[in-house]
Amino acid sequence: MSLPAATVRPVPEISRFRGIVIAMFHNEGRHIGRPYFHAVYAGNDVSIDIETLAVLIGRLTRKQLRLVARWARLHQGDDVPPLPWSPVV
Repeated sequence: MSLPAATVRPVPEISRFRGIVIAMFHNEGRHIGRPYFHAVYAGNDVSIDIETLAVLIGRLTRKQLRLVARWARLHQGDDVPPLPWSPVV
């Protein structure tokens, strides 16, 4: 499942490893109110909740999903720089 390019503005990818791209998108509207990221591998896309690491939508192979979960656990709690659309606090 891929995202429609015309409706999504990608932010520079967060990470890339073993053919997996980790990225966040602006104005996607899929999971409003939930912090999440995307993992893309071989044309397949999965949305993963940042706090629980639960798959919100999409599919990856079991192997790639394990790698993404390992990456996410390693980076949970990392400071993320303000994104261009973040409100000024």
